[in-house]
Amino acid sequence: MQPDKARKKTYAEYIESTLGLINQIADEGKGIASTEEVIPFYEKLKSVRTEYLTLLEYSIYVTEAEQALASKLETVAIAFSEKQGVADGLVKNFLHELFLYTVAYFLKNEDYEAAGYILGRTYYNPNKYNDRISGYDLFYSGRYDSMDRAMNARDQKKYISGTAAYWIENIDAEHCSKEQFLLADLICYNYSIYGKDNLIEWYWFPMTYIYDNEYASVLGTIGEKLISREFIARILPLFGYETIEDFKNKLNEVAEKIKNREYREIRYPEAWHEAALLNIFIDLEKIATVR
Repeated sequence: MQPDKARKKTYAEYIESTLGLINQIADEGKGIASTEEVIPFYEKLKSVRTEYLTLLEYSIYVTEAEQALASKLETVAIAFSEKQGVADGLVKNFLHELFLYTVAYFLKNEDYEAAGYILGRTYYNPNKYNDRISGYDLFYSGRYDSMDRAMNARDQKKYISGTAAYWIENIDAEHCSKEQFLLADLICYNYSIYGKDNLIEWYWFPMTYIYDNEYASVLGTIGEKLISREFIARILPLFGYETIEDFKNKLNEVAEKIKNREYREIRYPEAWHEAALLNIFIDLEKIATVR
């Protein structure tokens, strides 16, 4: 076996072994019966997160590591997709969180090709009766009520999203900053609008966007640079486009939909501001007009 292939195989095995610990923790949590047990159970999953993020840092030494990561995350997501227990729902929340950390890592390292791969990859869930082909919404569980209630009960307050509050409160700062995590969530949302290979039939709801700065969004670190031809050329793989012109056409298409009220902004009913879109950061006539 060639060295690169051997390294990729070994790396995939480490990822599989680490994610495999989730099953053991989930089995231990099958008896969860009260809100007070939810956060302690999720805390146990953080040890898996630490191992996973450490392995993620090694991905720069592995050719096509993003393929191994996406494949192993897919396997675990499929295994829990049809399970309905409280612990199973929390595992789905955890996989959502891990997916965001994965996107955040590649964005942090400006590996836009790898980030674009895991966002544009075709996922497959054989457990579905129909519509087995899926996009990255495979990692969006839709079951956040247990953690939401647990956070509200713990702090005696009504969070807009208790799950988002927990994620932000427990950011693994050694591997990812709050801003990098928020950017990953917003990119997942924006990919569901701008992504050429997007398979999601609905817009990804970026649960953490309420922790973004309404007046200086982290998405501006990408959006404000769209004036640069060099920068756009670098991020084309993130959204799956071959040419700057194709990406510009998509931006114009979205702008037209916004103008004609065909696009509905994404926001929490209780929030004042909506999740940030790339279109808000630049005059479309100035896209790719400077080096």
